[in-house]
Amino acid sequence: MKKEVLIAIIIGFTLGLIITFGIHTAQQSLKLKKQLASNQNTHLTPTPAAPTQPLTIASPDNGMVFHQANLQVTGTTTPQALISVIATDSYTTAAADFQGNFSAPITLAEGANLIQVEAFADDGQSNQKTLTVIYLPRQTAKVPSPTPSRSQASPTPANDIQDITENVKQRIQEVILDQAVPTTAVAYGHLASISNDTLTIEGDAGVKLASISAQTTFIRLPGNTKLTFEDLAIDEYLIAVGIDNNQVINATQVISQRQVPVLSLQTAFSGLITQYDSDDYYLTLTHPVTQEAKTFLLGRKSQIFLADSNGTKSAIDRTQSFPVNSHALAIYEPTKDSAADIVAQEILILPSSPIITPPELKP
Repeated sequence: MKKEVLIAIIIGFTLGLIITFGIHTAQQSLKLKKQLASNQNTHLTPTPAAPTQPLTIASPDNGMVFHQANLQVTGTTTPQALISVIATDSYTTAAADFQGNFSAPITLAEGANLIQVEAFADDGQSNQKTLTVIYLPRQTAKVPSPTPSRSQASPTPANDIQDITENVKQRIQEVILDQAVPTTAVAYGHLASISNDTLTIEGDAGVKLASISAQTTFIRLPGNTKLTFEDLAIDEYLIAVGIDNNQVINATQVISQRQVPVLSLQTAFSGLITQYDSDDYYLTLTHPVTQEAKTFLLGRKSQIFLADSNGTKSAIDRTQSFPVNSHALAIYEPTKDSAADIVAQEILILPSSPIITPPELKP
């Protein structure tokens, strides 16, 4: 074979390899671009958000100050939903009516209180909101002026009338103080810093400034122990009440709270009734979505209620039968011992065929 022919064959073979490699590389590059584009499209495709149980707290507002311990928590959610309300010093359950309205009574502890409201629908959806309210009894928030006694006044009709008038005025003041007081300004949280006569307080409502004056009073809860400005320490929990002055509170009173407000130890679980042992009083609830099941012992002190379509609760006995597949809510205190019974402190049941008691027709 001639040398020229051999060289031509080698050159042709080399060119063939180069062309084949180029085509293969181009194909791989095209595949990679398509794969990257596909991945980008997949990444950009938003994942649908899971539906959220609606929940609106109508009252109280976050940061409100009250001068009475008893409080009604009201709001709206899905009709026939079950609601747990767990506060710093109390807990309760409620049922929404056929329009979704609910009301639940709780008792406040003196000082700042956390309130956690959670609504549970029978399809497994839930929503939770937490707020802070403040309870300051009259003797803590304000010392009433003494009313002159009858023995100090001459028993004339004019003085009698004056005494009655003063008593009425005092009673009106007490009634006003007994209601929720939308204080002009309040700051609550940890004391972050002290600069001259200004306190920086950090809480769930953000950072607020409180200005101190000679008229500001200082006390510590519990016990109403009198304090001074110099007694305040960084990081302690404070409540400053006063008048808003261009985003700075002119504090009339500063209250030091020994314990940071926390929720009570109770927690809530909602599900459908899947089993009830009426002999030993064990009630099993199963979450309709996750299939998580919890079995509760209904003890002698367990409070058990049935709810109707108006959200009205009726107390029942543990010896009664509970309809299977009925929506139920349990409030209990968790135990670290996995072998120990979980005792339900309160059970609220909405029967699968709820008791219909429509409201009276208005004329």
